[in-house]
Amino acid sequence: MDLEIYGTASKSKHDLLKRLGATPIDYKGEDFVERIRSLTGDGVDAVFDPIGGENFKRSFRALRRGGKLVAYGFYNAVQGRGGSIPLDFVRLQLWHFLPNGRSTAFYSIGALRQKKPDWFSEDLTKLFDLLTQNKIKPIIAARMPLAEAKRAHELIEQAEVQGKIVLTVAETTVQK
Repeated sequence: MDLEIYGTASKSKHDLLKRLGATPIDYKGEDFVERIRSLTGDGVDAVFDPIGGENFKRSFRALRRGGKLVAYGFYNAVQGRGGSIPLDFVRLQLWHFLPNGRSTAFYSIGALRQKKPDWFSEDLTKLFDLLTQNKIKPIIAARMPLAEAKRAHELIEQAEVQGKIVLTVAETTVQK
């Protein structure tokens, strides 16, 4: 099975996407739906959209027949940049049932943990096993002390962080 990965990102993250084997697309400087269609002919099999709001419409249009839009995060609504979580959720549900050959899903790690605690625990255990075996290698942009959490959020909001920021907690010793 051939797997092609396209990543929408600001220009500053394009080199990272290329190193990871993806074809970068500048979502701020070009119409990513048009670019995806020009690269694939008919769209992609899956779009994972953390932005929400009006971006969902474009992400849905980027799908080929049989494709799935997975929504999570609702970044725009949370940041006050447009969209409404309840309305976006309803829109996703309606699109899912339209007879257009495409589907939608909403992913929430918190909801999964509540609804299926056994699945959540099993998945988390597998994830940590993969990490300890070096079978997955997350890109870590920075490690910062927990006291700098505000600064970490500011960096993330600037959308220039290339990878994840890990907040560290100093180990303390317990005196008897």
